[in-house]
Amino acid sequence: MLSLEERIKKAALKLYRDGLIVSTTNIAELIGAPNHGIVSYFLRKRYSAEIENVKNRFKLSIPSTQILREGLKIYSGNLYEALDTYGSSIKVSTMDWHKNVRIPISINASVAELTGIYWATGFIRENQKKEGSIKSFVIQGRCSDKKLFKNIVRQLIKRHHNLEIDVKYSYHTIDGVEYDNPRILINSLSALAWLTNVLGFPDDKTNLDLPKINLDDITIMKGFLKGVIESSYSITSSKLAFSNRSLNYLAGLKTLFENFNIHSSLIQRSNSSSYRLDLSVEGTNRLKIMGLFSPR
Repeated sequence: MLSLEERIKKAALKLYRDGLIVSTTNIAELIGAPNHGIVSYFLRKRYSAEIENVKNRFKLSIPSTQILREGLKIYSGNLYEALDTYGSSIKVSTMDWHKNVRIPISINASVAELTGIYWATGFIRENQKKEGSIKSFVIQGRCSDKKLFKNIVRQLIKRHHNLEIDVKYSYHTIDGVEYDNPRILINSLSALAWLTNVLGFPDDKTNLDLPKINLDDITIMKGFLKGVIESSYSITSSKLAFSNRSLNYLAGLKTLFENFNIHSSLIQRSNSSSYRLDLSVEGTNRLKIMGLFSPR
């Protein structure tokens, strides 16, 4: 007869192999316990010292199943490292632990590209729930961005956040024509905290500025611009153009482009509170040569 601890570990391994969440409720169901409280009580008692350790070190609570998963080597997230690196700037939810969420510890060209996509297409949405206000991060493209979201954006999110997220579609009609814009919703407290507290993404996008990453590094600068360009450009008279409600953000882009001798003009759109950055034809061609722009 297996002990309760052995049965719990066996159930946790099975849940992990089946791609399911290792929660006290799921473990209780597998071992035939009447409720999850029995599993929860045992784990809290069994791992009380380890749980207290985490509380003292990071000033946060942790699911008892997290210590179990570490012991069984079935945790593939990096939230401990993120907390060590960013301190109180990172917030972690129980679901972040369960989903093995990862947070970039350093910025390379690939992370910079994802950051460019976030800055160009993302916004923070606040939802009212019974337990209070809950924020999530939404990135939304245009109809022409379907392949980009499915083939590139999802892969970058998987690579850098360890999140498998499906692309949803936002349907609307303009002048009798139906549009289906791709949309990705990121419901991760730690990912949102990294975006806002570490990189500086604002609640109100009119206050958007360039992200707090080392844009003096040419590789990171190119990665960021690649993400911005591929996810938000429009074509006007054979020239690239970028629109946004934040003047500071577009002015920052203008400066980045000037590092490559790409000239542009910044204007306020007529009858609108948004602005547009127009690149020169020569600048647009230069981006093609640099491999930062490939027309769809």
